[in-house]
Amino acid sequence: MRKSAVFNIQTQCEGLQSKRQELTFQHDPIAAAEAIINGYVGGPPTSFMSGRAFYRPRTDTIAELY
Repeated sequence: MRKSAVFNIQTQCEGLQSKRQELTFQHDPIAAAEAIINGYVGGPPTSFMSGRAFYRPRTDTIAELY
């Protein structure tokens, strides 16, 4: 296993310019994801829990974080 230091060029390096373009979205990704979930007919039931999100194949259920 190799260990490497990683730096954020925007905030942690002086005199360097990033070659990446700033990403902007013309939609709300949360609303789009909720629309997909709500439109999924016959899908497994979802519940909101604390801890972690998971899928349980045995009972065919999805647990999401709240």
